[in-house]
Amino acid sequence: MDNLNTLTAFRQAAYDCFTQAQDALFELTDAIMLTPAANSFVELSLSPVFRRRWPSVYEAIDDAAIDQEALLRLYLAHRPEGTVLIIDHTAWPRLSARTLPERTFEHHPTKIKGNKPITIGLGYSTLAFAPAEGPPTSWALPVLHERIGRVPRRESRRATAHGLCAVARTTGGAARLRIWVCSLCQGHGGP
Repeated sequence: MDNLNTLTAFRQAAYDCFTQAQDALFELTDAIMLTPAANSFVELSLSPVFRRRWPSVYEAIDDAAIDQEALLRLYLAHRPEGTVLIIDHTAWPRLSARTLPERTFEHHPTKIKGNKPITIGLGYSTLAFAPAEGPPTSWALPVLHERIGRVPRRESRRATAHGLCAVARTTGGAARLRIWVCSLCQGHGGP
């Protein structure tokens, strides 16, 4: 019963971090967690936990306002012991989206021998907590996920530095965090 109370308190605190469109945004968050293979907003709107009509998915995103500092504090307050902060740069390929603004060349590994490890798309900087020890796992708790602008190397470093500063402010100082850099791709590790 204690775990249920903790989960209920966490969900209420997360709900309180949404300052506009709370109900629709919270239901959309539940729909995303319960429908991980959704290919469109329409599929998310069909989730049993999203009790609105499909246009409300777009409205929830357009009208949403989130107190990001409060949400970050909530995440950090509930992070499990024995975790480290990891940093990653992820490319989301958007080769066919010619009219999408801010597309850049991004590092993107390939298994095909002879191909260059690049794609055209959007870059994102992610800070997450992951277990420091124990058996290998894919578990991670993302705490910040920001899109990187047109100047990938400089913007990536700026996004990472901004994220680390936000986490350090929220935890009372970087000395309390163990930080691992898990991906030294062009955005984080280049000269």
